[in-house]
Amino acid sequence: MIRRHSVISPHAQQGAAALIMLIILVLGASYLFVSELNRSSLQTERNKITAAALAQAKEAVLGYALANQRTPGGLAFPDRNGDGNYDGDGDCYTGAVSPGLLLGKLPSLNEDGCFPVVAAFNTTPLDAAGERIWFAASRNLFRGNSGNYPVITTTSLMATTNWLRVSDGNGTLLSNQVAFVLVAPGEVLHGQDRSSSAPNAQNFLDSFTVGAATYQNWNMANPLGFVTANAVNDATNRFNDRLLYVTRDEFMSRLVDRVAGEIRLVLTAYYTTIGAYPVALSDIVGSLPPWFNPNWTADTVYTRLAPGQVTIHFQGCPGAIFAITWNAATSDMRRNGTC
Repeated sequence: MIRRHSVISPHAQQGAAALIMLIILVLGASYLFVSELNRSSLQTERNKITAAALAQAKEAVLGYALANQRTPGGLAFPDRNGDGNYDGDGDCYTGAVSPGLLLGKLPSLNEDGCFPVVAAFNTTPLDAAGERIWFAASRNLFRGNSGNYPVITTTSLMATTNWLRVSDGNGTLLSNQVAFVLVAPGEVLHGQDRSSSAPNAQNFLDSFTVGAATYQNWNMANPLGFVTANAVNDATNRFNDRLLYVTRDEFMSRLVDRVAGEIRLVLTAYYTTIGAYPVALSDIVGSLPPWFNPNWTADTVYTRLAPGQVTIHFQGCPGAIFAITWNAATSDMRRNGTC
């Protein structure tokens, strides 16, 4: 019997080896592609969580300021570690307001240390790393030496000093008239240690160097102010802070809506009783909240155009043309321009 041995040619062997290598490369590339896709998808979801937390914090701060019954626009101090902890209380201060008092975690419980003790922002939004949002605001919006809020009206808010600054990752100034800044600190970076009961701000918030300038989001005394940039971890920068901020003009526009709303309620009640709007603002000042007179009285320009139509505008509004007009016959409120 003749036995036949099959012989695989060298060319066939080389082809099989090449095919196997190709399969390995394809599988490897597929794995890397899927891994990168999963990583990208995970990062997208994390970004959404952090963005939602910042947005929630923004509305909480604005809501607090606008609903403030003592002084609309006034804010609670942040939760600092000067008392040895981050307990959720805003740490009120009645002395001179220095930069270090303006930065801390978003307070969710009470503003403690001032009389009367009042509720703080009543929310605890967490970023994707499970960290509380940090909060800094202009000293123009905090209580001062007496424990009372400063005068906060459209005229006072047009002051050019004591606002916060925010720049982008190229060092370009975005605004030097910022009412408040919110920062999501993200995960711990190399050099940060959050293991103690009350780590300093530098263990949460980051620095960022652009050319010869180093921004320090943890240092309120740094004249460069805050910086918002893409996440990076290289030889120059380790940075993963996410920022959201509200400018003075946006803050003032929302505040004007609150004040105008109070005036409208009183005007409506007056018209319902008398059948006409008052001739002068002084006719209804006694019915407005205590915080209105004398500060907002001085800043509010009131004109009765007809028995059923009035218009108001506020001194200091930066818009060239700004007025709110009410028409009793149509129950219409018309707003022209911005403040």
